[in-house]
Amino acid sequence: MKESLFLEIVNGNFFMLSFCAILVFARYIVSNWREGYTFLRPAFALTGVFLGEFIIRLNFWFTRYNINTGGQYQTPSINITILGSLIASWAILCTIAVFSPAKLRNRAWILSLLATAIFLFLSLTWR
Repeated sequence: MKESLFLEIVNGNFFMLSFCAILVFARYIVSNWREGYTFLRPAFALTGVFLGEFIIRLNFWFTRYNINTGGQYQTPSINITILGSLIASWAILCTIAVFSPAKLRNRAWILSLLATAIFLFLSLTWR
């Protein structure tokens, strides 16, 4: 039970902080809209990272909360987890592209995607 409560707290912490970050970045984007997309690219990328993280953590928090309050055991929704993961992954690649030096921008996110794919392939085949 301690582990389940700990996981509820950890996921609740991250989903609320992610929610707060989304609000801060959304306000920043709205306040600076006239500066243009190029200026706001970092804010858009980071908003996406926090949005994906928010979705994933809320899904896991809700499951843990339900278990810890005596609700029926359920697993986190795989569809919601995949959605949050896709959003966060895409946004992290955008963040890598935004903060990489201009001459490495395309190579940086492509190499990051390739390294992730290789890691996942190897981790799934080394069983």
